[in-house]
Amino acid sequence: FTQPTDPKEKQWDDFSRQVAKELDKGRNINAYNNLIVVAPPHMNGLLFQHLNKHVKELVTHNLKNDILNLTESELTEFLHQSLLK
Repeated sequence: FTQPTDPKEKQWDDFSRQVAKELDKGRNINAYNNLIVVAPPHMNGLLFQHLNKHVKELVTHNLKNDILNLTESELTEFLHQSLLK
């Protein structure tokens, strides 16, 4: 007997899997040398479940924050403060 999967959770998992796949494609064509991940804690966890070790090695900062509602100036300040740590 298996618990039914929440459709929203399935969508989040599928999305995080697709993002991980795209990040790996970018790594394979040297589209980036390092990676800064900014995502809410739950999405961050899902994403890191799907990232392969090669992409994970390129992550220089992993910020577990929900920044969707920040203004441009708030976002700039958040990134400035977070990346200087």
